[in-house]
Amino acid sequence: MRRRSVLWLLAVLVFVLDGMPAAGAQDQAQAMGVFEPAECMFEFPIISFIRPGWLGIECGYVTVPERHDSPESGGTIRLAVAILPSQGEQPAPDPLFMAQGGPGGSSLEIFPLLMLGSPIRQERDIVIFDQRGTLYSEPNLLCPELDQLTRETIELDLTTEEADELTIEAYRVCGERLREEGIDLAAYNSLESAADLEMIRNALGYGPINFYGVSYGTLLGLHAMRLYPEGLRAVILDAVVPAQGSFLAETAQSADRAFEEVAQLCASDAECNTVYPNLEDTIYVVMAELNQNPVTIPVREPESGQRYQALVNGDLFLSTIFLAMYDPLLLPALPSIVYNAQEGNFDLLASLLPVVFFQPTFSFGMYQTVVC
Repeated sequence: MRRRSVLWLLAVLVFVLDGMPAAGAQDQAQAMGVFEPAECMFEFPIISFIRPGWLGIECGYVTVPERHDSPESGGTIRLAVAILPSQGEQPAPDPLFMAQGGPGGSSLEIFPLLMLGSPIRQERDIVIFDQRGTLYSEPNLLCPELDQLTRETIELDLTTEEADELTIEAYRVCGERLREEGIDLAAYNSLESAADLEMIRNALGYGPINFYGVSYGTLLGLHAMRLYPEGLRAVILDAVVPAQGSFLAETAQSADRAFEEVAQLCASDAECNTVYPNLEDTIYVVMAELNQNPVTIPVREPESGQRYQALVNGDLFLSTIFLAMYDPLLLPALPSIVYNAQEGNFDLLASLLPVVFFQPTFSFGMYQTVVC
């Protein structure tokens, strides 16, 4: 269905997660601002049989208040943290902290394996944490109601209005469930997350840190620079989300710009331009054709193994191409995906669709509390 065909349209769907703050779900007796060691809460993708602790990764939680300006009156949140200790003989005192984007993506799902053999570890510690509301922090704001909606509608030919109505209802159910669990949804925002970053830094006993943020993680970095400059030594902002303006409008503009730049890269390469001429125009031609005549493509849900005959339209095609550009390994394949689709061959596109349809580890609740 079209629920995830264009991610930047989600925020117009009135998340209905706001309202009167409820008491927090966590035990107030937990010591706030203290690192509590624990077994690593995440697994490595692909090599899940290898436990992170076997490789020297140190994991735990830092408990923070739901609202930093009134820590005694609300609930608490346990932030999941992983430390990849430096492998150098004399490591620098300033670690590298890393934050994922989204908002709603899990840093611990991706970064530990990527950074395991990084040369940065020869120089300093690497600290990776899941922001409040994301996968491994407690509580998280995952909305399994959305994946269930996908299962029920993936094979249906819904209008945009019908899809939006069903999506809004799924978000409403998710929001009500989270509120009933005692979660103060209004506290899951960028300013509170910036305060979390500072509390984690202090809990681990570090002086000024180096911060790396990608996509939405850059907005977190910008807030930290403004609010807690004394805790930062250096900041790396990768794919910047500006602090001013509309997050979703910027995303849509970024998508248009990305398509244009990929097409220009292809045009500047003689071989690519010969095989795939007029790439940008072709992208939109395929989109228009699929919106006019959607196709049925087999899709397998990764977790359950359930197979579906997914109805794919042009909006979903465009969204899939856009999401694929987040992976540099997929970037060289994009022209082939587009031109194969134009010729009626959707095998390459089909390989990407499960990630678009099913995102059980992405915190769509946190996405909405931050964006809306």
